[in-house]
Amino acid sequence: MRGGTLERLTTDHTLLEELLRDGGGALSALEASSDRANAATRALGGHDNVDVASRVEPTLPGDVFLVCSDGLWGPVPERRIEGILGAHRDLSFAAELLIGLTNEAGGPDNVTCVLARLGGG
Repeated sequence: MRGGTLERLTTDHTLLEELLRDGGGALSALEASSDRANAATRALGGHDNVDVASRVEPTLPGDVFLVCSDGLWGPVPERRIEGILGAHRDLSFAAELLIGLTNEAGGPDNVTCVLARLGGG
């Protein structure tokens, strides 16, 4: 998050994301296997080798990074995440609020939430 705007830097490694990315008849295939939509297509420890996605991003002091699972990203709207991160400088408190919102939304999946703010300047 920079300047109050949250930007998604990664994509999920799930069957749904791969089907959406590939397009074509993939959505009809997804409907036929909707119970597997969130199945992970990459994971650490599943195989000897993992295709790791990485990228280099320019950063600025004050940037906030959120590393979270789809247990948070799905149930909590992006605007709510932005609002909480913008309103609360204490990242431990912000993480507690985000996890609380996830649970209020029914907590349909496990939830991971790690926040970090860049210092300096």
